[in-house]
Amino acid sequence: MTKTIRPPGPRDHAFGMRSLRRMQGDFLGFWREAHARHGDTVYVKFGHVHYYALRHPDQIRELLVDKADAFVRWERHVDILAQLHSQTLVIVLMVWSLWRTMQHDQRQSERKEKEMRKKVREWAAKES
Repeated sequence: MTKTIRPPGPRDHAFGMRSLRRMQGDFLGFWREAHARHGDTVYVKFGHVHYYALRHPDQIRELLVDKADAFVRWERHVDILAQLHSQTLVIVLMVWSLWRTMQHDQRQSERKEKEMRKKVREWAAKES
């Protein structure tokens, strides 16, 4: 029998009920902590349902755009989240995560560009 390899995530031996309670108390805090501890892809199991939470913009794009036809979107899940936390919150979480990662990437590229300009100036000074 082949063992399924899943991404890391919070361990909950109560069929996900502890995680669900924590999530209901502080939805954003739950996912912020889960991603901080386990990385960009987090796996959580509630009862018999498996959830994968993605944070990295490349993963989100791959799921929602590049491979959208390969995934089944469980409309009932979206309805439940919208009732519990409002549809806006679900969208805001995705957009916020994307924006934050893009800001980080932009700062990194600005730093690299600054370092490159410094190296070019140093090289030019040596040559003259």
